[in-house]
Amino acid sequence: MENTKDKVNELTQKLERGIKDVFTSERWKQHLSAAAKLHNYSYGNIVLISQQRPGATVVAGFNTWKNAFGRMVNKGEKGIAILAPVPYKYDVEREAVDSGGNKTKETATHAGLRFRVVYVFDVSQTSGKELPRLVDELHASVTDYESLLTTLKSVARFPVEFKDIAGGANGYCSFAEDKIVVKKDMSEAQTIKTLLHEMVHAELHDRKRSPTPETGLNVRNTREVEAESIAYVVGSHFGIDSSEYTFGYIAGWSKGKDLSELRESLSTIQAHSHNMIEKIQRERETTKSRLGEIPLPPETTSTEAAQEATQGGAQDGLLWTSTTHCAPPKKRNTRDTKQIVDR
Repeated sequence: MENTKDKVNELTQKLERGIKDVFTSERWKQHLSAAAKLHNYSYGNIVLISQQRPGATVVAGFNTWKNAFGRMVNKGEKGIAILAPVPYKYDVEREAVDSGGNKTKETATHAGLRFRVVYVFDVSQTSGKELPRLVDELHASVTDYESLLTTLKSVARFPVEFKDIAGGANGYCSFAEDKIVVKKDMSEAQTIKTLLHEMVHAELHDRKRSPTPETGLNVRNTREVEAESIAYVVGSHFGIDSSEYTFGYIAGWSKGKDLSELRESLSTIQAHSHNMIEKIQRERETTKSRLGEIPLPPETTSTEAAQEATQGGAQDGLLWTSTTHCAPPKKRNTRDTKQIVDR
């Protein structure tokens, strides 16, 4: 049997090559062209969007949807209220003393900033021309799907629910409610990949367990790159090729073509992928043994291999040379404190 660590290394290298190919594709050019027409929102506005429409993925104003993208807001849709900055100038009069020692008054002009409420709409609230897509939904079936799904649910940190999700999200991990939600009625491959992605969020990105400094969107970029990378590696190990979805997804969450988030998270991706694969294999073997299907091997995991994966980091000879819209402690009024939502 191929060594798990070697296979993880091979898959992470394939992941890097695939993402770099996205940056040279026609699809990437179309993505950038669309992104240039969409607004970049402040972290505060992203929190407001998330509170009002948790599944939102891409938002824009009524006229932007209509004029730039050929899409109309559906009748009866309620806008998402955000704050738009309105710059203005004002004069301040002050006393001054001229060269002759005489008191005089002078006027200085200052720049100020006010905010007004404006309304935007998520793409799911509109109809019309298709937007350029960086990712393609997965449609493949999965060998031994029901067994694998049962295993993943049993090893997931939180209970897993399958239900309709408003907006374009395929799933989310809620730390406030301690649960993972996956959109129902997706293909077998998309369901497994999405569940793996949310399982990674549950294990790695709960600030209650391992507090880390928060810096807004940059933190979320890293979280999404880690979760999708690990889901790709683990899914690939069990025969699920998510490259059509994963490569574009990670490219969209990367700040640049140097893939800094991927490089900085390499040791985490490799170690957690390795540990997750062995955890899933161990559970599957235990379940089959319990059902009398196969005898349980004397030792179903390699502690030494797991330690090597954790400690090896980026010393395995790998060289690792932008966005869409997405918990820990309850009662905190930020998007991250509610849930991590993923396409």
